[in-house]
Amino acid sequence: KLDGGGMRLWTFTGEPVSAHPEHQWGPVIASDGTGGAFIAWEDYRDAPTSSSDVFAQHLDASGVRQGVVNGSGVCWEEGSVGGIRMISDRGTGAYVVWADNRNDGFYGETIYAQHLASNVTSAWSTNGVIVCATDGRQLNPVLGTDDGGDLIVVWYDHRNDLRDLYAQRMTSTTALQWDPQGLPVSIAPDRQEGHKMVTEIDGSCVVAWTDYRPGADPDIYLQRIDGQGILGLPVSGVEAPLIPRAVALRQNVPNPFNPSTVITFDLPRAEAVRLVVYDLAGRLVRELHNGDVLGPGRLEAAWDGRNDMGRLVPAGVYLYCLDADSLRKTKAMMLVK
Repeated sequence: KLDGGGMRLWTFTGEPVSAHPEHQWGPVIASDGTGGAFIAWEDYRDAPTSSSDVFAQHLDASGVRQGVVNGSGVCWEEGSVGGIRMISDRGTGAYVVWADNRNDGFYGETIYAQHLASNVTSAWSTNGVIVCATDGRQLNPVLGTDDGGDLIVVWYDHRNDLRDLYAQRMTSTTALQWDPQGLPVSIAPDRQEGHKMVTEIDGSCVVAWTDYRPGADPDIYLQRIDGQGILGLPVSGVEAPLIPRAVALRQNVPNPFNPSTVITFDLPRAEAVRLVVYDLAGRLVRELHNGDVLGPGRLEAAWDGRNDMGRLVPAGVYLYCLDADSLRKTKAMMLVK
């Protein structure tokens, strides 16, 4: 480690991260936010049981090891790994993402991820969790994190025998936020490659890539993805119309509320919608929409705290439910007096 003036702060020959007799190579690194670093690498200590594994270590600002000697196993499943990437979780840990050849029921390399705590223990399932559950080679993950610590991954995808771009968003508790098979960023004819990504403070990200779609020399394309997985770019300072990729029900605003609140929901196509309010006993309180054909787009419905008879309801927690596209989504809201 060097200070701003180029002076060595740790041992003259460097601090050992892993000195295991077998091969370790291809290290990637991420800041821990306090002057130290997380490091992950491809490791062959278990060969020939597995072709290669993922191991990791954390050194604090003084170069003191925070994990076990020679690193902790992140993935030691049978099969080879590659394309290891790492990024801070903007807290005290880090994310590791890689392409994995294990026998998991999917054809080709599959993208896996793991969330590491400060002591390099795995916060998610042993050997990582699947980022995209589908056949086809998934390679070259590019990582980003938002201010809330969510992980965003963009990768090359060969499920259509071309090189397309897909993305996924995961919370720190491993919940997939977008389509389990990945959100298509670009599935234009021919191939897309050389992708880069930046994240924004509003939870969105912007992806850029070189595009080889027919009829032109390679060009540069750009796509914006908001936190809900909706694609679209602002144009000339005015937000372009956005068509959601999936049905979504958002948290009402304000919440808690008095006397009224606004419920926002997304529809990818025009369809009949039922949006209703229930009390916690399951009794119908108010029908805001009942079979109305709405969409596509992001829509709003206001509730004034009254039932279908026009009477004010008591303070408390209420449920609002959206039925659309054969799906039901429910959230809770609180009316205060």
